[in-house]
Amino acid sequence: MIFILLLSLFYICLTVASSQLLLSLSVPVLLLLTYLLPPIVNSICMGLQKDKSWKAWSAGIFPTMSMIFYAAFAYITSSSGQWAQFAQLHTVSDDVMSVELAGELLVPSQMLFVAVLYYGTAIATYFIQQAGRKKEKGVTYA
Repeated sequence: MIFILLLSLFYICLTVASSQLLLSLSVPVLLLLTYLLPPIVNSICMGLQKDKSWKAWSAGIFPTMSMIFYAAFAYITSSSGQWAQFAQLHTVSDDVMSVELAGELLVPSQMLFVAVLYYGTAIATYFIQQAGRKKEKGVTYA
């Protein structure tokens, strides 16, 4: 239960910080904050869980909290116009190539990608940890 409270506080801080600092962030840092950091933090918190039943619940609750963070971040930055400025600022185009950022973060394809990333990582972490525990149970020491 303490992990839910700590993660809630973490995601509130992450949402506020990333939306306030969006225009000063580089694209790799934004990718780290929105796509890599939540699954890593969720996996660490799942690994620290001791109770098996809470571990199973955590595999569903933690990614849901991550999705709420992502949706809040996307809504705040889109409604304030910061995302459009960020996308325009980081669009690169020359004779050979063109790199553009998505115009919206709340489109279904983007939300599906984030859901697969967050929930897939949580479920994979859960099963990997369960497999590791089964191996540990079979080991006996003399």
